[in-house]
Amino acid sequence: TITLLKDDTLENANYTIKGDVTITGTGTITATNPSTHAFTISDQSSLTLNGVKLKITGENNYGIDVRYGATLTLNNAEIDVSGVSNATISASWGSTSTEPGKFILNNSKITATNIGGNFSNGGTWTIGTGSKVTIDGCASHGFSASAIIVENGATVDIKNVAYRGISINDADGKLEIQSGGVVNVTNAGTADDPATPRDAVYLSDKAT
Repeated sequence: TITLLKDDTLENANYTIKGDVTITGTGTITATNPSTHAFTISDQSSLTLNGVKLKITGENNYGIDVRYGATLTLNNAEIDVSGVSNATISASWGSTSTEPGKFILNNSKITATNIGGNFSNGGTWTIGTGSKVTIDGCASHGFSASAIIVENGATVDIKNVAYRGISINDADGKLEIQSGGVVNVTNAGTADDPATPRDAVYLSDKAT
């Protein structure tokens, strides 16, 4: 466990998490200009943020890669991502696991603005009660994932994305909005051909 006692800046961030790491505190970690991924959570590893704010800024590359078999958990925490090519990804390469990475929010927030590609590329997302994901401005899709669960009292706001607002691509994927959960998709498909626009919310043939 790492206790964050004061704000810290990580320039040219490129960190790999192996094993189970917990960061606890009330300060802010600012990761700038990731050279590939600001943070990569390896297969069979986890990163838990308790009360911490993580801010990732850059002009390209990725924010956080939660590899297949890995888990990112936010407890009363916050992530703010801006400017990078893609805010999050769940990559399969280098992993022996067959399950997409898990993103778990408990009374937490993720805000993404001015993303050069997708907000997310894969992963299984659980937006827990009291949590909120805000996506404003993507040059490609917004929330592209294996599965998204929006629990009672959780909110997902997506706006100003070039293509789909939400895209569930896995054959066995799902979009589950529980009673009391809220999902808003506004101004999606800004770069689509008006004659053949994509769906603002898309589920693959066998997704539910």
